[in-house]
Amino acid sequence: MSHHRFFHSLPGAALGGMLALGCSADTDAVPADTGPTGETVTALDVEVPVDMATSDDVAPDIAPSDGADSDVTDDVVIPPPVHGPVARGLVALRGALHVHNRFSHDACDGRVDEDPTAAPDCLADFRAQLCTSGLDFAFMTDHPSNMSGQPFEELLYHDAAAGDTLVRNAKSDPVANIIECPETLGGPARPVHLTVGFEGNFTMPLGLEAHLDPIELERVGLDDATPEADRKAVIDAIHAKGGLVAIAHSEREEIGADALATLPIDVMEQYNIHANFLTILEENITRVFDLEAFLKGAVDGPEADLAFLMMLDIFPDAAIQKWYQVSARRPITGVVGSDVHQNVVLDGYCTPGGEFEALCDSLAESYPVLVANLKAGGPLTLSDGKRIDSYERIFRWLHNRVYAKDSSAAAIKEGLALGRQISVFAIFGELDGLDFRAEHGDAAKATITELGGQLSLKGDAPTFVVTAAAKPRPAAWAQFLPEESDAAEVETHLIGIDETGTFLDVSIPTPAAGGSAVADLRVTPDKPGRYHVEVLIRPKHLIRVLRARSPLADLTFRWAITNPIYLKP
Repeated sequence: MSHHRFFHSLPGAALGGMLALGCSADTDAVPADTGPTGETVTALDVEVPVDMATSDDVAPDIAPSDGADSDVTDDVVIPPPVHGPVARGLVALRGALHVHNRFSHDACDGRVDEDPTAAPDCLADFRAQLCTSGLDFAFMTDHPSNMSGQPFEELLYHDAAAGDTLVRNAKSDPVANIIECPETLGGPARPVHLTVGFEGNFTMPLGLEAHLDPIELERVGLDDATPEADRKAVIDAIHAKGGLVAIAHSEREEIGADALATLPIDVMEQYNIHANFLTILEENITRVFDLEAFLKGAVDGPEADLAFLMMLDIFPDAAIQKWYQVSARRPITGVVGSDVHQNVVLDGYCTPGGEFEALCDSLAESYPVLVANLKAGGPLTLSDGKRIDSYERIFRWLHNRVYAKDSSAAAIKEGLALGRQISVFAIFGELDGLDFRAEHGDAAKATITELGGQLSLKGDAPTFVVTAAAKPRPAAWAQFLPEESDAAEVETHLIGIDETGTFLDVSIPTPAAGGSAVADLRVTPDKPGRYHVEVLIRPKHLIRVLRARSPLADLTFRWAITNPIYLKP
């Protein structure tokens, strides 16, 4: 089978530090964040099959828990569609993980480094935008240098005066916080569940119920340079405190596939938005100039949120390639990391005496809006008047859709541990219809295996059932008209990989063009491996709102990535 890499790239030269953004190092625990190298890890030099370029559940061993056009829709909170796992008794919940605020030294434009109370506006933005973005949960991951030793009530951002409710375990320890979203902040009133975690040196626990014991383990990394005994100690400590062990920035070379495949790590990032920023700044810096039409001051430019497409067509490939390989060797849940800090700032390089004053003057005629923003400095503001890295914007650009037994934080964590999760790039529109399951036994009384589940080829072969994704549906973060959705070109692909990392020759029938979700597509696999579904989209439904950037609608992007179902010999 021939192969083709699934990403586009543009030539560019490095421009060190044009933007101060994303996740800088935890000063006590994490070495300087140099970002991706731009090269696929040698041992993981795996490519996606050419058809992608065209066009019994086992939970990890963790401690139990008790615990703008005017004619577009303004709806934000979209009720989960009654299909697939929802129809089978699970609840579809959307949320963010890898989230920073007042207990991260580099969050809130760096204002909270010494004093976590120094940026009340940033905390208020975070809380409000959890609601306006339509999320149901957020796994906090502040930095050990600021969060270590802090009371959990603080780390959970609990505000009794705002009506928050603490969730306590059997020991009466607070393990989650419920923020009640009022109807006035978008859609129906609903709860948002917050849990505690942290981001250290690749170490990113999710859903902790207490600080690690000993607490010094919160500074231990999971990179390959850390002794194996220390890595095992921190993993055991995280599990003992009810957390999932996740890996942040799995695109980086400092942590290899062997470690991820052999250590009892539960979750790894397939994509990290900070890594995508760095892909541009370090490898495709000319792409920064393409932001001209999206910035504050631009006239008749594209919808502001669609600036995300300027990054997504340069997908940082190393993380997802590594996830392909690790998940081929053993179950591990893949997720997308928001890595949101609300700290993208322009450093005033174009001001008099600034580092690039002369260069800026020469660029002013061709890029007047960008140069004006560089002269002003401060947060990078898009044409809708909101900063490019607002919590609201990043929360609604992408999310993790977890299928859980109920909406509690404990059930969400369990669903994530089991791999019942779909990564969704929601910038393209609301994703309906997608379902991937395995059926075994008599058709009338088939046993269903959900995402993340494991089953065997022995005896009667199971059947994979794929329901193709419907056309995108408008939402506040995807500004298009309902009648335009039919223009989107959506492809749903089944991808199999065996334990050696070899892509299997497996496919599903091509969904019919046009219309909404198609009928179930059935495939009977004959080889062991891990199988997952990816939905690709050519967003031609966005041509009108992309305006001068309409050529982006001809590119192919990932819209959704399911977790695998594992087929054993």
